[in-house]
Amino acid sequence: MEYESSLGQSNQDFSLDLRNFPFSRMQHDMYVILEVVRKHHGASFFEKLFSSIFGKKDTPHNPRLMAQSLVDACDTKTTQELSAQLSEDPALCQVRSNLVKHTLDQKRLYETPVYREMLFQACLSIYIGGANPRNMQTVGQVYINYLRHIADTMKKSLLSVRSSALQNINVSKISMDDLNKGLEEMEPEDAMALHELNFALHTLERNKELMAQMLTSITIPVDLAELNKLSPSQNIHSGFVGEGGSGTGAEKETVVIRKVTAVADVMRFIPPLHSLALNIAKRLQTIESAIPQHYLLEARVRTEAFRTLLLRVELKHPHVRAHMLPAYKRMLDAYYKAYKRASKTTPDMKEFPIFSEFAQAAYLSHLHRKSLGLEPPQVGQILKDAKEAVDLAVTLEANPNQRKMQARITEQLPNYGVIL
Repeated sequence: MEYESSLGQSNQDFSLDLRNFPFSRMQHDMYVILEVVRKHHGASFFEKLFSSIFGKKDTPHNPRLMAQSLVDACDTKTTQELSAQLSEDPALCQVRSNLVKHTLDQKRLYETPVYREMLFQACLSIYIGGANPRNMQTVGQVYINYLRHIADTMKKSLLSVRSSALQNINVSKISMDDLNKGLEEMEPEDAMALHELNFALHTLERNKELMAQMLTSITIPVDLAELNKLSPSQNIHSGFVGEGGSGTGAEKETVVIRKVTAVADVMRFIPPLHSLALNIAKRLQTIESAIPQHYLLEARVRTEAFRTLLLRVELKHPHVRAHMLPAYKRMLDAYYKAYKRASKTTPDMKEFPIFSEFAQAAYLSHLHRKSLGLEPPQVGQILKDAKEAVDLAVTLEANPNQRKMQARITEQLPNYGVIL
């Protein structure tokens, strides 16, 4: 089972997971379940007919495949019917997403594992291939709801340590500055709760426009199985199953690529979807290896992963700093691939994001040189390339932000021995 981690870890490395943010483990488990879905979907008509006649169920008995824990938590006629449909065909992306949406819409107070399973099941429907606007919006809604739940739960947990008189207190009114005081003297369990609280709150702030972005960026239904026909080397064991799994639409290749790129670009804001977004980027690179935007898509996913690491370093999470350099290198490498494929002699506006974002990513080598462990000559070469990129960006659009970045990079070059 091969897939890429946005942080550069191996598929079996879950060391960066937090207790309530086990996103590496979650992605690993989704690929495990996905193999079962593919196996069922790949069974021949006669194999399924044989199973039906002789009463042998061809769908493996896997409670998670049928979202059983959500049915247990929200036992309604609707969840039972939807789960029964999944037991017959686990590839029904819309059914799986509808089950999650129904469970969330009941407005019940669930335990943390239930909210986490909602996020897992919502993402699984996308991994299978049903990346339509409705399913993606469900993922976004569940993700934001999960972050809010963890923030509220961790805050109550910390307050319970400090006071036994919490009845009728609105915990949202308690200052984070007050909670952060005394972190060094906290017990490890309480310190981890504070880490997770801060992480949830900062991530919520960073994603406050997520739902609005989804509504504007994803407007056309996308079945990821449409990618299969554009890359014939992908078979039933590695291609997308999709909603119904046909992937035989008659749309032009450019239309399919544009739709898939738009949905994958939004996936970068939801960590459990990172490995899927990278999978899509790699497939697009195989289909059109000379198109720089496919490498920009990969770079954007890796940028979000690196920003998450930076946040955790700022929040003083333990054992994170050692992962920064591998993650940064993968991010920068993807930007270099996009940049090298962009036109330098006759650039146009569609390449502006490549020049602008590459310059910003390269400038991070200066801002975080010590944390990354980079030598001055390395940073000098990166900034030299960044200067060329930002100059091209300014040529295309001389807005204040680009001018400011151009000035910052130019100012730092002599400090690293680069004379233009």
